[in-house]
Amino acid sequence: MKEKRYNCPIPNILITTLLAAGRLGDTESIQQIEALRGHSDERVRNLAKVTLARLRTENVVGRIRSATDLSRKVNHFLGAVGFSKARIEEASRAFKAAFDARKALTPPSEVYALRFLA
Repeated sequence: MKEKRYNCPIPNILITTLLAAGRLGDTESIQQIEALRGHSDERVRNLAKVTLARLRTENVVGRIRSATDLSRKVNHFLGAVGFSKARIEEASRAFKAAFDARKALTPPSEVYALRFLA
């Protein structure tokens, strides 16, 4: 079966949509987001991966009722996305420096992961 590829002429629309789906915890969109893993734009592919990790974490952990639940949720998300806390911190610092120097405008996947954690 041939993989379905979405090639939106404006990837920023997909990026915004993925951010919203992740923030809202829209688990019904998992199948559509899976299809974006084959998108031609690397930014869309990377954010789709992070958004899927966020949504799958919502399915497993759900609501936070205690500090233990919060820790479990963070750890599950980090495992699902495949990033360590140190990797997220390092990438966030590097992106801030590049952004401040006007050398980068698009955040890496690790920065999106940090945004979902926040």
